[in-house]
Amino acid sequence: MVMAALAAGLGTASPAQASDASLRKAIKAQEKKVDAVAEDFADASEDVESAVGRERAGTAVTKLKRAVKRLRTAVVKEQATTARVKRGRTQYLRFVTSFSAALRTFDRALEAFDPEAPAAAEPLFRRAAAQIKAADVRRDRAAKLIGGLS
Repeated sequence: MVMAALAAGLGTASPAQASDASLRKAIKAQEKKVDAVAEDFADASEDVESAVGRERAGTAVTKLKRAVKRLRTAVVKEQATTARVKRGRTQYLRFVTSFSAALRTFDRALEAFDPEAPAAAEPLFRRAAAQIKAADVRRDRAAKLIGGLS
């Protein structure tokens, strides 16, 4: 009787860690993919002055949006079981939402860019940069709660 109760207790502890671990694993796997696309985006966003540069940046931001969407989908599919990791997962989803908003702002800046008056799009580019920075802070907070993410 006691052994059955102990076995039942051990059975509930194991899935909690497995669920938290699978969340970490899913995030790490998707972040690797996002990081590769984000590097291309960073390089492409350096040269928005030329038409070719804007086209390249537009393509890079579209690819990054898709990668972030896949990241969000992977995180939504996973469930955390410990309270700390649940909070971290919620914060991580907020990070993804704010990062997506930053990418939409950058996309609007590209659309608003006029070679005749490049300063007109500058506020949107600055806003996108600030949003990306704020999203990065959210990601760091979420990573601390989830643990195991660098």
